[in-house]
Amino acid sequence: MSTSFCEQITDKSLTVTERDILILIYEGKNVDRISNELGLSFLTVDFHLKNIIQKFMAMTLRMK
Repeated sequence: MSTSFCEQITDKSLTVTERDILILIYEGKNVDRISNELGLSFLTVDFHLKNIIQKFMAMTLRMK
């Protein structure tokens, strides 16, 4: 994994779980596999993914 990617996702606006999920997505894992690895339900992982997307959209808008 790229060091710069890891540095970028240490942003304090993401929770620890959101960062863990984002790293696993970056590694190419799907939601089913992520839920198994982290011991979370599919719906919980999906919830966190939606939060990640919203936060990145907000960060992108702030940068403009």
